[in-house]
Amino acid sequence: MRHAHSLKSNAAQFGADSLAAVAGEIEQSLNNDNLAQATAASAQLMTQVAQSQTLLNNWLASR
Repeated sequence: MRHAHSLKSNAAQFGADSLAAVAGEIEQSLNNDNLAQATAASAQLMTQVAQSQTLLNNWLASR
């Protein structure tokens, strides 16, 4: 739960709003003891991490 909260906060600081939203969904699911929903959201999380990484790499390459 703490890791999901940290990821949500860090993603928001970098403007990765979609990633922050999914991390927030996982955090909320875990707070509600809904492991099934948290597990389902983890697939979305991996997609958002990959997209955020691509955007960050592209931004760094343009500098």
